[in-house]
Amino acid sequence: MLNIHSTIRLTLTLFVAASLIGCASMNGGRGSDWQPPIAVSDVQVSQDSQQLCEYHDRVFPSMSSTTALAQKLDAASESVQWPLSQEDGPATFREFDVAAYEDEEAAVFATATGCLRLSSALLESLSETELAALLEQQFAHLAKGHAEVRLRHLLQMQGLERLVTDENGETYLAEESAEELVDILKTTNYTHRQIRAADRYAYERAVQRNADPMDLATALKQWPVDPGNGRRIERIRQHHHLTTTTRG
Repeated sequence: MLNIHSTIRLTLTLFVAASLIGCASMNGGRGSDWQPPIAVSDVQVSQDSQQLCEYHDRVFPSMSSTTALAQKLDAASESVQWPLSQEDGPATFREFDVAAYEDEEAAVFATATGCLRLSSALLESLSETELAALLEQQFAHLAKGHAEVRLRHLLQMQGLERLVTDENGETYLAEESAEELVDILKTTNYTHRQIRAADRYAYERAVQRNADPMDLATALKQWPVDPGNGRRIERIRQHHHLTTTTRG
């Protein structure tokens, strides 16, 4: 459970994340104190992604592969994973790193390098077919580079103070920055356009593997990270109705 300090931190990080859309679209009305976002290289994004994944696994250790939930996740993951190609998206990695961790909060954590972590609370709330549908949607976000874009924006918002330099001149995320970014990535979603693209891709993939495309809509009810989940579920239902009517 979150303590009061975690709650305050989450509130602040949610505010920062919510401001990303406004900052990205703002072309005018800049005050004299406005500073352009810092440049973040592809190498830095990849390096920070790996560090965040390692930090998450240190704070929230992955569950043993012998546990029922871990086996459930493995089975669902194997049923939907596919070899990544350029047609799937611009991601540079070619496989996913998927694991379960113990937590009472239903949450998903993902970084730009294919690291994907799902909480035990979320896994317990989903059937295997619903879990497979949600994984398909999350894989789409990773393959299409959405996780990379999101992290790059967050790093730009945080600025240079997020970095520390070791004795060898290597730069890496400060501990408090890693903690904050992990919280943000767990409690905020992608842009509406990215969500639509991933939902559509997951729907099409479900049809291709002869699964029920509505499993994704059912899974979204158990994962309240997005206040707009109700609209997403309705959009999936409408698309499913139109698709089945046309095919019929």
